[in-house]
Parts: sequence; C-alpha cells; structure tokens
Amino acid sequence: MSGAGSGDALDTPPWENFGRWIYCICVVTFDLEVGQSIEVVYPGDAQLTANEKTSICYLSFPDSNSTTARDTIFHFRIRRTSCASNSSTYNAYSEHVPAAVDADALYFYGFVHFRQTKDSSLPRGYFQKSLVLLTVLPLLDLFSLVVGVIAEGFFDLGEPAIEAACHHIDQWPVPSPSVVLRLPLLGNLIHCRIPCQIDLYSPQKCCFVEVRLMPPSKNSDLLSIVGKSNLLQ
Repeated sequence: MSGAGSGDALDTPPWENFGRWIYCICVVTFDLEVGQSIEVVYPGDAQLTANEKTSICYLSFPDSNSTTARDTIFHFRIRRTSCASNSSTYNAYSEHVPAAVDADALYFYGFVHFRQTKDSSLPRGYFQKSLVLLTVLPLLDLFSLVVGVIAEGFFDLGEPAIEAACHHIDQWPVPSPSVVLRLPLLGNLIHCRIPCQIDLYSPQKCCFVEVRLMPPSKNSDLLSIVGKSNLLQ
C-alpha cells in the first residue's frame, strides 16, 4: 500500500491544508465569576458566530464532571450558523469515502480535551480548561487522538504548542482515502488510513478508520492501534 507524506503539502498556500483537516482550535476556560469563555482561537482569522461560541463553551464542559483531578476527552456536534465551507473543497474526497466519514460542511464536529486540577487560589477551587478542535470531518478516532496530543503540549508549554501544531497540520497531505497518511504532530507521527467506499464490499479490506501513533524514535513494529470506528453500524 502506498503512503503519503508531508511533501505533498509544500506547494500549497499557507493554511490551505490546515483548513482541509481542521477549521480551528479553541481554548475554553471555566471561571466561577465570569463563566465559560473562549480565550484564544487558532488560526486568528477563523470566524465563529456568537451562537457558535456559546454552544462551544457549554458543550466543552463534561456532562458528568466529578471533583477529582482528571483529564477527559469527548466530542460533540453542532449545526453551523456561519457561512459553511465551500463544499467543492471535499468533492474528490466525498466521491470515494463511505458516508460515515464524509465531510459535512453544515456541522462542526468538536473534539474536546478537558483538564481539571485542584487549585486553591481559584474561587472554584479547580483549574478547569478545555482545548477544542473544530472540523467538518467526522474522523472520530483520528481527531480524538490529535486533540489529546495538542492538549498535552498546550497544558505543558502554553499557546506556542498550539501554534506549532497548526503549522505541523498545515504540512499534512490532503485527506485521501485508501492510502496510509503519515501525519507529523508535535514530535509524534500519526499513521492514518481513511477507508474508501469499495472497502465496505471487500472482505480483504479494513472497513475502519485506522489510526496509529508512533513517536519518531520508535520502530514501526511498535505501532499500536489507538482506536477504530465501525463504518457498518
């Protein structure tokens, strides 16, 4: 099986490939006095309506949160109220993928990494913040992994980690089914294969989104499958 690397992205305008994968990355903070608010949005020119911002703020807090220090990863979907992306961007992609992983420009899929740690200096008694990735691609296992990698960098190093991640994603090849895509991200290498329509009818083919995470220093034999989404359900 052939693979695709970041070299495919060298001739495209800045942020074009980033926009094919992700619309934007937000940081949402939770304050007892101010309430939920979006601190930052990357890239800075990403447009979100007031309704979208409100929905993102409320949905980026876990439904059943406890008083223990923990990290939680989950996802949500909201209908877009801003101008939808040009659907022609994904024409070639949509022609070859199963409906379960097709792009849907009418919705945002939000992938959230929420962190809660005790902090007696805050009125709530806890530091509570979410990193949220918004996309029109319902690649659940891929983006659940990606948001976790970016969040770990952000909570350790701050906003420069988000900026670096955006630049890495902008070097990714375009989303393409049936080939193994090699996606570098903050010192890690993600291998991802998006299924094509014919996989649904071939017993020899995998009908899942396959995602593997490999630190660059590790041998490829040590790749572990992080998760799979069953397209037949």
